[in-house]
Amino acid sequence: MLTRPNKSEQEIPPPQFADDAHEQMHAMEDDDKDVHPSVLNFSSLNRLEHVDDTKETKNVKTSAPEAKIENAPDSIVNDDGSLTISAAFVLSMLSGVPLETILACKIGIKERGLTFPWYNANKGGGAITVGKTIFMTENFFDRTGYYHYMKKDKETGLKKVENTSYGNDPIQWLYLLAHEVRHLTQAEAFGTDAVGIAKYLLKFTELYVTRFGHNAAPLEKTADEGQAVFQAVFVSGDFLNDDAAFLESVFKNPKMNDTDRLKQLELLFENPDFIKKIDEARANFAIKESKALKEEAAILDEAKQERDQRKTKVFINKETKQ
Repeated sequence: MLTRPNKSEQEIPPPQFADDAHEQMHAMEDDDKDVHPSVLNFSSLNRLEHVDDTKETKNVKTSAPEAKIENAPDSIVNDDGSLTISAAFVLSMLSGVPLETILACKIGIKERGLTFPWYNANKGGGAITVGKTIFMTENFFDRTGYYHYMKKDKETGLKKVENTSYGNDPIQWLYLLAHEVRHLTQAEAFGTDAVGIAKYLLKFTELYVTRFGHNAAPLEKTADEGQAVFQAVFVSGDFLNDDAAFLESVFKNPKMNDTDRLKQLELLFENPDFIKKIDEARANFAIKESKALKEEAAILDEAKQERDQRKTKVFINKETKQ
């Protein structure tokens, strides 16, 4: 029998604004229409306390804090940017992406001045996968509460601060990465050399244009499988369930090392009832997105053929020169 912490309904306290200029700069429109679809909106969800009391949460700054890997949850990301084995295990179980593929990737940070990922960090941010690197927006590497927006409560009509600084939030990390890791397998099909990466990015651009948007592209639809499974097993109605509370407690427990976390997570993911939920969610997704899955298979088959032809050509050229 798994033990789980009690769920808390306590709201995240609004950050203390340093001055009026900061508040004015971050007071976005009073709706969440620009929130990236790959970010969970927890404003109405029952969950554990957001702030990790093992890390220092500082007052809001008037200028953007420097985004660093060490400001990501250390239970999710290693110092070298690779994912921890426990995080990779969860992502593999949710998405169906091979564990070795996930362990081979690195997490990158959106650099200032770059246009991608182009998602608004204050509205939850997002990520883009290029080759074997998943680049994430700055808010995923912030623990200060700097990133946020003003959201109108649908019931009361009152505005409240929605925190989007996710440096202490392993659940938001896992949810976003459950989508992004599928792109790793897609990138592999195109090849992670310069030509392959260029063809991969061009294909996504083509799909966004011809399908009239990001969410309609088949390679994006199929990448949602991991998040669909996440929603099925960790969300009940409008609330995170006990299994989600357990997941968060494991990744926020400062006394656990990665081996300890993996042992606890295996107990959850090897539970027959939990496995059944995953299988049902994956089957439902396959039915819902059958067309997109067929399109993805055709696109990736063609990409693999081109990739293998390039490799063969390179090999022949090397042998000829010798």
